[in-house]
Amino acid sequence: VLFLAWAPFFSGAERALLLTLRALAGTGYEPVVVAGTDGVLPEQVRELGISCRVAPLLPLDRQRPWSSVRGIAAVMREAVRHRVSIIHTNEVPSFEPGGRVARLLRIPAVTHVRFPNERSGYEYFLRAGFTRALFVSHALRDMALSEAPHVFRGKSEVLHDGVEMQPEATSAEIA
Repeated sequence: VLFLAWAPFFSGAERALLLTLRALAGTGYEPVVVAGTDGVLPEQVRELGISCRVAPLLPLDRQRPWSSVRGIAAVMREAVRHRVSIIHTNEVPSFEPGGRVARLLRIPAVTHVRFPNERSGYEYFLRAGFTRALFVSHALRDMALSEAPHVFRGKSEVLHDGVEMQPEATSAEIA
């Protein structure tokens, strides 16, 4: 499984991805990650012993064609090198490079949808075509279906993010 994450900062989406990566350990699936920026996420992924490459994960853009193409090439390189059978993006803005590679390799492309957008935003970021969109809440899915039904109808599910339970503090720690 090739996971893509823009990750310009480390927040809930990146924590959820780390939980997913940890959950895959020992299941027979080999996760591989391409992060759009260097920082906390790639560092923590590598600490798990998982391959993580940093490359631009940008939509095709006439203003920055070289960065866009470099990102697609990096995703393709990792997908072929690790013989992935599915590409999963951690959020909509990083989808296009993975979607284009998935289409070329004829494998499924899945994206998490974590933030609301407008019709034009969904159409722009998801124009490479996806197999399934995973929404983090029913409310977000309902908003997206009302905004861009032609993009999501019949290809969306709700999958709530997992959270890591924090250890309870002892009385002495509280004191």
